[in-house]
Amino acid sequence: MMNLNMIKRATLVLSLVFLSNTALSAFVLSPSISYSEREVEENNTNVESKLTTIDFRIGYTLDFGLYFGGLYSLQDENLFGQESSDSYAGLSVGYEFMNWFLVGTYYLYGEKDLNTGGVKYSGGTGYQLDLTYMVPITDMLFLGPQISYFVVDFKDQQVNGVSSTADYEVEGITPAFNVTFKF
Repeated sequence: MMNLNMIKRATLVLSLVFLSNTALSAFVLSPSISYSEREVEENNTNVESKLTTIDFRIGYTLDFGLYFGGLYSLQDENLFGQESSDSYAGLSVGYEFMNWFLVGTYYLYGEKDLNTGGVKYSGGTGYQLDLTYMVPITDMLFLGPQISYFVVDFKDQQVNGVSSTADYEVEGITPAFNVTFKF
C-alpha cells in the first residue's frame, strides 16, 4: 500500500510535468449555438419543429493539447407541438491539435421538462462527443463549425407531481457554430 508521502511526491512530479511549459496553455471559454427548423405538411396541416441548443464549455488546455473542463448544455425544443426545455451538465476531457478540438463529456446531470402533459424526466446521465474546427481570428478568438453527438438516459420521471422510474433515452447529432476564447 502506498504511503501518503509517495502520493504527495507523485502528485508534485505529475504537476510539474503537466504545467512546466505553460506558453501554449490557456483557459478556454467556448460557447456554441445550434438552431434548426423544419416544417411538415400532413393532411393540409403544417406542423413546425424547432430546436435550439446552446452549449457553454469552460476549461483548461495544457501546452501539449490535453483539455480538462466542464460543459453545461441547454436545449429548447418544439417538436411537432410537443415543447420541452432540457439541461445537461458534465465533466469533459479532450485534445486539441492543429485547430481541431475533440472533446468527450460525461453527463452527471440531465433533466427534460416537457411543457405539455406535466411530464418531467430527471436522473439523466450520458455522454457527448464534440468535434470542432477552430479558425483563428486573433490570438485569443477562434470561430468554426462543430458537430456534436449525444446520448442521455433518464431514470426518473414525474407526471403531474407523481414520481416513478423511467427508461427514456434521448440521442442526437447536432451541427453548431462555435466561438472559442483562450486566455
